[in-house]
Amino acid sequence: MEDAYTQRIVRTLTSLLFVLMVAFAFAAPTPVSASDFCSGTSTCSIQEVGPFMQGISSVCGNNGDCTLGDILIVFTNVGNYIIGIIGAVVLLMYVVGGIYMLSSGGNSERVSKGKKYITVSTTGLLIVMFAYLGIQTLNNVIRGGSGALESYAICEPPDVSGVSPTKKQACGYNQQCSDEGVCMTICELNHIENTETWSCVDTSDGSVSGTYTGCVSNQCPGGDAIRCCKLN
Repeated sequence: MEDAYTQRIVRTLTSLLFVLMVAFAFAAPTPVSASDFCSGTSTCSIQEVGPFMQGISSVCGNNGDCTLGDILIVFTNVGNYIIGIIGAVVLLMYVVGGIYMLSSGGNSERVSKGKKYITVSTTGLLIVMFAYLGIQTLNNVIRGGSGALESYAICEPPDVSGVSPTKKQACGYNQQCSDEGVCMTICELNHIENTETWSCVDTSDGSVSGTYTGCVSNQCPGGDAIRCCKLN
């Protein structure tokens, strides 16, 4: 009877986890017009193209003219999503192992099964940690052209004070968490209350020459050509 009860709990938790993962994957809004996927900036936002393609260039998002860097950005985003799933599964296995041990009633077989779940979970946790470090290194190489490993924060939503506890923490190359817990470029944050329009612009793109002034370096993801500029 106890075995059936435990298995029912495990099935319920597994089903709930699956539903949450599917809901997250399809929660991002989908643009209605291919020509308007990304507008106004040099990169596409999560609202425009969804979580997997966030950060690709506007040229790639609008016209399909993608570079290796765009492909690697998608690879990084998908990798982060997969790591999140694995992390959730590891947590679930810890919970399952704990349930078996707490409901063992002195049954050595159930205790052994619980220990096995926890051991496998710990191994999975180590895999997730090393995979996360690998993804962050790749992300740093893509956005900054450097292989040096940096630790970036995951932006958290505002707390009871109305401000994110991760405010101003680095969440990416030349990116910080905003008051609302959104990862934004330093360019966007520096001009968030400005009546003028500032944006990250690829200054090496001759087709947009003359549409911006006053460009500043080191405020945008990408190479040195991507700068924070005031749009005319």
